[in-house]
Amino acid sequence: MKETPEEKLLRIIESSRPDLKPLAPESALKSESNGSRGAFKAASTLKTKALVAVVVCLGAFAAFILILNSQRKTEKPNTTVAFVEPQEKINPALVTKEESASVVPEPKEKELPVKEEAPVLEKKAEIQMPLLEDLIKNFRIVGIIWSNAPQVMIEDVSDRRTYLLSQGNMLKGVLVKEILKDRVVLSYDNQETELR
Repeated sequence: MKETPEEKLLRIIESSRPDLKPLAPESALKSESNGSRGAFKAASTLKTKALVAVVVCLGAFAAFILILNSQRKTEKPNTTVAFVEPQEKINPALVTKEESASVVPEPKEKELPVKEEAPVLEKKAEIQMPLLEDLIKNFRIVGIIWSNAPQVMIEDVSDRRTYLLSQGNMLKGVLVKEILKDRVVLSYDNQETELR
């Protein structure tokens, strides 16, 4: 005979409870219905307790608010009352031009204080631009490579370095303006000179 799923479950439950008596199928159903009633009673008891707790909390909060409001009402506010005298009402139709000048004051322009400026000392910073001759006094032409794009080799004697330059290159702020077969035209700050 084939076992039903319910019987299998019952057998598994009974095997996991070796110290207890095996349950009969009918008694299992009765205890299950009693258990659900007990669970329902427990759940409804929990809901009731939670509801009572919420009501108590709300009551405490309301009492706290009432106490605060009553304290505020008993304190006297620090206010001062100022009485302003009403001005005469003037009928604009009855006022002449001369009277309106005396009744309604014209707005005064605010006079701004004149700020005395400190005397400006005109010191033109005269920056002495170095002369081109001073910049190239240590330059010496080593050679000229003549081609479609000529190049010049210039040695700086002060730091003993040789530079290969094309037209438009700069060496220590000095522009190589033009390279010719036997000399180079150098330019610096609107000054030009030839280096041979």
